[in-house]
Amino acid sequence: MVLKTDRLILRNMGQEDYEALCRILKDNDVMYAYEGAFSDREVQEWLDRQTERYHQYGFGLWAVTLKDSGRMIGQCGLTMQDYREKQVLEVGYLFEKAYWHHGYAVEAAAACRDYAFNQLDAEEVYSIIRDSNTASQKVAQRNGMRYRDTIVKHYKGVTMPHHVYSVKRKTESISLCGVDCTDCEYFGQRRTGVPAVLRYRASRSGLNIQGKKSAGFMNAVHIKRNCPIAENAAGCRVLSMKAAIRPNRQRRMRQSFSDRWNSLRTGHEL
Repeated sequence: MVLKTDRLILRNMGQEDYEALCRILKDNDVMYAYEGAFSDREVQEWLDRQTERYHQYGFGLWAVTLKDSGRMIGQCGLTMQDYREKQVLEVGYLFEKAYWHHGYAVEAAAACRDYAFNQLDAEEVYSIIRDSNTASQKVAQRNGMRYRDTIVKHYKGVTMPHHVYSVKRKTESISLCGVDCTDCEYFGQRRTGVPAVLRYRASRSGLNIQGKKSAGFMNAVHIKRNCPIAENAAGCRVLSMKAAIRPNRQRRMRQSFSDRWNSLRTGHEL
């Protein structure tokens, strides 16, 4: 075992995983970003390449198995990829179609991201995704990554634009909702000797409001409605506080920051 999450175990793949790997790599729907399903030979070459990566780097694409049954449902892990004349550490993932839309890809990708930062001491982690693969792009976004660049790759004689996403190592952060999400922009960074500042951007209303934790009060708060970790399009469950300041700047908060903080943490489930 390499990594463990609430529902998953990530481990090295072996020859005994060939059939499970075929269910993934020989599925046209799963492999559309690779211009179609793999042949038996291509599946074996893929498996051999992961074994080589384990030996060379100590990591590669790992088998993702369900913790309760041990069934292999996909692969996710870290690989070195070429990006503009340098090699970068990438989080990659491919899952069996029957297990799409269950949050497994995000769960596994987040574990790999944390492994890269905590065990490999990486400063930045990437996901390089074909432009038409919107599902994988959403996983990258929910993994805290942001769009950085577009590059072109050539595979099987096809020109393929790819979007480059990445997330950088964070300093200690202060999160209003308690969920440490790098894509949210509703948390700030705290460094030694620098006052704690909470940044908030109301992207839908066009406001750019700063909230500063000073003298026990927060000057302004605006709740974001499109948090990428939310379970539905209505927005982040945690940040649904009705007492948030409205776009009318004349309205001021009268409750102390500490009371707001406590009510938010105790009154809303994560």
